[in-house]
Amino acid sequence: YKYVRDESGLYCIRFTINHFCLKGIWVRIQRLHKSIIKTIFPSYKQLIETLAFLSVKDVKAKTAHLKFILAIKEDNNNILECIDKEFVKENLATTGLEFIYFKNGKYKVTFEGKAISVKDSDTSKTIFIDWSEHMPYSLDYDCKIINSEMLDVATIHLKKLDEDDKTNPKDCFLRKDTSQKPLPSSSNSSPNYQRKSNHDISRTSDEPAIREIGKKQVEQALKKYSEEFCRVIPVDDILFELELKNIISDRQKKELRDYTIKEDKREALFDILLKERTPKDFLIFCQIIQEHNVDVVQKLGNKMLNAAKLTGSNSLLD
Repeated sequence: YKYVRDESGLYCIRFTINHFCLKGIWVRIQRLHKSIIKTIFPSYKQLIETLAFLSVKDVKAKTAHLKFILAIKEDNNNILECIDKEFVKENLATTGLEFIYFKNGKYKVTFEGKAISVKDSDTSKTIFIDWSEHMPYSLDYDCKIINSEMLDVATIHLKKLDEDDKTNPKDCFLRKDTSQKPLPSSSNSSPNYQRKSNHDISRTSDEPAIREIGKKQVEQALKKYSEEFCRVIPVDDILFELELKNIISDRQKKELRDYTIKEDKREALFDILLKERTPKDFLIFCQIIQEHNVDVVQKLGNKMLNAAKLTGSNSLLD
């Protein structure tokens, strides 16, 4: 580029318009190239999502099966295929690995039991992670129930084998989801292990009040907190659990995931709850967000549930 003076004597820059346009096109091509490479060849490290499920095997013998799943965050379409649906599932709360990236490589996985125990041969396993496969990784354990009253179920330690020995392992804490039924114990007499639908939710201490919740109360509670709902609900964080508990369909999950603006995504979920779901579905939704790890989300679940617990003659079947 050349610096020249114009007719009034001011300095200005002279350049070729065609060259400038080609420069802009080249920048766009570079951005497109990076986007394509990112899609075809995933990063060597990924932000992950963890899930854990406990399946009853024999109530009297206090045995169960634990499945622990590692998946790329927001890429969990195949997770349901990893879950055996023949038995009752207790969805355990998993914490400790939020916002942690996992690199490709070989990992040593160490199991530390608390409420449950596993065979000595299963306390240490090795898995090889390659995120280019885009598939969830699952670990299976045959367990023995030690204490059905403990909230802390187990801790799973993951350490990359090529890291320095002084590097601390990444820990995932498995804990009972208090919104669900307790771990099985010998006091359970019912041999019915068929998977329950969202209309067979377990009784809670709030059930007398919950029985009075009807469609009108749910509608009033949702509308009362509609602004806060569309401001704080972490839709992406709870999509999988909403589908698992039949609050949304697979089609609705895909539609919600396709929204690029968070407010639009929250409004779409709000409309589903308000127009298409029953009071029981609303109750389960509140239980899900009450177990979220963000305080404002938990509080919103409590406020909506309390707002719906109004005295009235409507029942859950209204």
